[in-house]
Amino acid sequence: MGAPAASQAAIRRALEAAKECGLQIAGYTVSKDGTITVTTAQAVDSAKEAGQVVKPKQWAKR
Repeated sequence: MGAPAASQAAIRRALEAAKECGLQIAGYTVSKDGTITVTTAQAVDSAKEAGQVVKPKQWAKR
């Protein structure tokens, strides 16, 4: 029994799902076992664009 192959429809669904999530697609790979990996572009945080320093949230005081 051979390894499952990724179909064009499965690849299309994976890419469309990433787009619907608002991700910017940079590429994709299909491995021999049929796994589809979608590579996305690095998103720039809006706080970094504004030059703001992002600090971790503080724990609530008891």
